[in-house]
Amino acid sequence: MRTRMTLSLALIAALGLVFAACASTPSDTGQLEVKNLQAQVGDLSRQLAALQRAQPADQPAEMDGYWDMLKKQLQYARNLPGVESHSCKDWMLVDPMIAGSEPARAIKPCPTVHDSGPVLGWELPANLTPHLFGLMMQQQLGPISAQVDAIAAENDPVKRTDLYRRLYETRYQDIQTVLGRDWMWTPRDASTLPEPNSLGAELLVSYCSQCHNAPSPSLHTQAEWMAITHKMHDIIGTQSQAQVMEIRMPSQDEFSLIVNYLEFHAHAAP
Repeated sequence: MRTRMTLSLALIAALGLVFAACASTPSDTGQLEVKNLQAQVGDLSRQLAALQRAQPADQPAEMDGYWDMLKKQLQYARNLPGVESHSCKDWMLVDPMIAGSEPARAIKPCPTVHDSGPVLGWELPANLTPHLFGLMMQQQLGPISAQVDAIAAENDPVKRTDLYRRLYETRYQDIQTVLGRDWMWTPRDASTLPEPNSLGAELLVSYCSQCHNAPSPSLHTQAEWMAITHKMHDIIGTQSQAQVMEIRMPSQDEFSLIVNYLEFHAHAAP
């Protein structure tokens, strides 16, 4: 009788250990991702300190190093578990079929205005000084660090996935802000544009808002708009043919009206 009781108690204790292990599993998942993200914050902090300490002649190289690091870390965040689009309108996360001949399922780029992924382009603006860049990065580092701390403290896998998405979106927007593309997520309708009742303004909002918010014509010169609109025309054509995000293709007349509207209200070249 005593032997049976001892065995029963041992079995109960063993089952208790199993249940405890199972209960602790959610808090243990994603630890590798957390460690990698924490290491990335440390890398950014050290690189920023190196930029701030560098002699003027060495600062451009340090700035380029920081920029390359940001792009690689953004790609890492894009590939974290569960960082996928919620709908076709979630354009920062939808994978467009616009990158070379490689199958779409084999790539995971972030859609941008001028290229197909964070590692394939995104050169720093030519007029951006290391001092201004350093100030911008200093402002970004605090929120990124706080987001990583929140991820490390979250045990719920669903909530952690949501925090992964927020981290990616924050980094994406921060990088696009450096490139002068913060207009992409700034709400804008035809009423905020020049000649808001014109057909050009309405078409700009109708077609350009399929993948990002409509840009202001004053963002670029006439020559810049000519190059940008023709490149976007090719991208929209490829996406509409491949039925990506249910993109609608403007007619040739509509496209001409959009181009004419942007060029007419473009800012003057220096």
